[in-house]
Amino acid sequence: MATGIIADNHIFLKALMDNYTRYGIKVLNWKRKHLTKLNMSTQTLEDAVALTKKFTSKPSNEELLKLYGLYKQATEGDNETERPGGFDFKAAAKYNAWMNMKGKSKEEASAEYIQLVDELSKSYL
Repeated sequence: MATGIIADNHIFLKALMDNYTRYGIKVLNWKRKHLTKLNMSTQTLEDAVALTKKFTSKPSNEELLKLYGLYKQATEGDNETERPGGFDFKAAAKYNAWMNMKGKSKEEASAEYIQLVDELSKSYL
């Protein structure tokens, strides 16, 4: 009986998606809107990192730097490395993003990272 219900749901979804395709609406957008948002909230840092890899578009540089700083703080703690020199602007920006998190506990940074990823997933999934 359970397999009949699953098969019926599959047939229903396929027919619904075929209808969307017939009218020129991309099935991918329908799936993204209706199926991926069912389980968007993450519980662990690892879940949040995995969710960022599913983003369909790239967040802004500011958002990426905030994610980087929070991730480094959550995994390694305060930044004790030397500031990059020369003209390596990307490394300097990442260094500054991590330094901005100085003093936050790993747990606090992890919670903020998870919250930020959940918020960004509304725009980038």
